[in-house]
Amino acid sequence: MSYFWFSFSKGGKNQGCINTQADTVLQAKEKVIDLGIVPKYDHVESFEVPEPELPLDVLVSREELLSMDYKSTKSIIKEG
Repeated sequence: MSYFWFSFSKGGKNQGCINTQADTVLQAKEKVIDLGIVPKYDHVESFEVPEPELPLDVLVSREELLSMDYKSTKSIIKEG
């Protein structure tokens, strides 16, 4: 299995991010939708990541990401 990072936005504003585990990115997206943790969105980006950086299967808000020192909620790159 692999880990995936999803970033959801609506109207250009980040709605939160989710890390999950599945065999494929499509299975991962179906999983988080089935769990009912996906916010309203009009754009989603996903990345395969070597290890989860966030709690699995939990929607993490933009504010929480920024407090965790992420440079941007559109990227998986942390400060420093």
